[in-house]
Amino acid sequence: MFDRLIRKLTQAPEATRATNLQEWADTIPETIRIKDIAPRCGCRAVGVIQKIRIDPRAGTGSVEVTLDDGTGRLRAKWLGRSKLNGIALGKGLEVEATAGDHAGGELVVLNPSYRLMPGPDGG
Repeated sequence: MFDRLIRKLTQAPEATRATNLQEWADTIPETIRIKDIAPRCGCRAVGVIQKIRIDPRAGTGSVEVTLDDGTGRLRAKWLGRSKLNGIALGKGLEVEATAGDHAGGELVVLNPSYRLMPGPDGG
């Protein structure tokens, strides 16, 4: 325990945040770490909302969020939506869908089922 405390106190803030996110994500049952998601496979992942992008085009809008679980990032995109109630930066979000590759090598899930939850900081 003492070694763990020393390690946390001496590591960079980004590394501490990643460790905290991983520890939080590990408490959510039946989810997979983002780094372990394989393209074209079904997954249930959890992360903290880092970015929100809303494209409000008439009739074809979309909402996109970027989730981070400390091991990687995952984009979730809901097509045909102009808003999602309860979505906010820093909140925890569980998504379930089939993952796909995006042009930049990022993982993306389209129209996933989702569940809001408190993030590691209670957000």
